[in-house]
Amino acid sequence: MRPAGTSTCATTTSSTSRTTRRSRSSRPSIEAIDEDSLKIIGNLTIKDTTNEVELLAEVGGTEVDPWGNDRVGLEAVGKISRSDFGIKFQMALGSGNVAVADKVTLNLDVSAVKGAA
Repeated sequence: MRPAGTSTCATTTSSTSRTTRRSRSSRPSIEAIDEDSLKIIGNLTIKDTTNEVELLAEVGGTEVDPWGNDRVGLEAVGKISRSDFGIKFQMALGSGNVAVADKVTLNLDVSAVKGAA
């Protein structure tokens, strides 16, 4: 169930009437760093802007579920800048700080099921 070397994953998009501006995007990939660590590269779209995002993931474990499906648990972490996606809104607080920082940490807990080959 653990990846050996590099593999790719597919992305899906929905059709909309809006135009998506793409910058720094690439083909999604999953690369094994070691037995329990992965580097995941994919595209994230926010407000019609698509940018490449890199996540570092730790494999929590693999198991066969009661229906015979291979499952894997992952915890992934990455960072993005809101301004890279055209999000400029800032609400000033009384202290002079802003309510939402430009840098945002993404924390994902994932349970995935292996699909048919």
